[in-house]
Amino acid sequence: MPGNEIRIDRQAYFDDIFRSVRDDDRSKFRSLFLKLHDRDKHEVFHLLYPEKKKKLSKLLSPSEFADVFVWMDKEDQEDAIEYLAKEFLIEVLTFVPADDIAELVDYSDRFEPEYILDLLDTTRRDQVREMLAYEDETAGAIMIKEIYFGFC
Repeated sequence: MPGNEIRIDRQAYFDDIFRSVRDDDRSKFRSLFLKLHDRDKHEVFHLLYPEKKKKLSKLLSPSEFADVFVWMDKEDQEDAIEYLAKEFLIEVLTFVPADDIAELVDYSDRFEPEYILDLLDTTRRDQVREMLAYEDETAGAIMIKEIYFGFC
């Protein structure tokens, strides 16, 4: 006996998201996009044309986009830096763990380290620089100094 599974035509769902971006329909975009798993949100970002990626700063909050940003590969993170409004990106990076930012700074092919570091406030910039001062794959290079609290 078949379970109570819900089957969704993934391509049609993504097409609805792409249309909502094209049409600047924030409400529809949010109702569809925010239901996706973070990996699927990353895939949507990856598949958007550059001019559509620029629109995401008007469709998502910085914290919502940060949740997607941490799932992205380096190339898509670089696309985000290139296409999103600078003010929006500065806010996004306040929600991204310092070790993720350090990795991006260290491995970016498109941006000089100082360009990315200049998007951070002084405290974050110092944290990232401290991480970058350690050799790769050492405890100091991969440690996270932020404390996250969760509630059950």
